Amino acid sequence: MVELDDRLAERTQVFQDRLYVPHTDSMLTALPADVAAAQGWAPSLAVCDELHRVKRDLWDAMALAAGKHARSLCLGISTPADSPDSVMWDLVTHGREHPTDSGFTLVEYAAAEGCAVDDEDAWAQANPALDDFLHRDALRATLATTRGARSAATA
Repeated sequence: MVELDDRLAERTQVFQDRLYVPHTDSMLTALPADVAAAQGWAPSLAVCDELHRVKRDLWDAMALAAGKHARSLCLGISTPADSPDSVMWDLVTHGREHPTDSGFTLVEYAAAEGCAVDDEDAWAQANPALDDFLHRDALRATLATTRGARSAATA
């Protein structure tokens, strides 16, 4: 993707396993979901996608590593956890219970409780990517075969 933008391409060295920006001595590296791989780093930004699938020890390693910089950020992105025994569930609970915690911010997109699964206004509330990289026509097409739709039909 870097090569598709001339401004990025002239500033960034692209390697097989990382991107490097010499001017700022910055590096972007994708790491495996492994505690050992997350330890020993000092990131200014750590991003964990699909946090509902991440184990507590991995999240802790990332959050503690990111804390090595005064203005670092450890960001978790995810769809909801399906089990209360998950780091995602714990973080959402903390954010809801402590909305004024200055060191923690929860940004949550959710449809109204009990809304119909085919309510497209609710889709927009719950999905900030709707009509961007989450296509409305794809949601319509898969509505009858997804888990949420099946469970709503049997309720």
